[in-house]
Amino acid sequence: MSSNYNRIPRPATIMVGEGLVELTQRRELPEDLLQLDVLPDRFIPRN
Repeated sequence: MSSNYNRIPRPATIMVGEGLVELTQRRELPEDLLQLDVLPDRFIPRN
């Protein structure tokens, strides 16, 4: 089990068997964690 509690990206997962290694889930990037965040307008810097 894994989670991204405290914004820690999850690692990739692989399957290993019969001399083969296969990627089953790519690692999570920081951008993946932030893609659904919404920043209120009052926090957006204005020049």
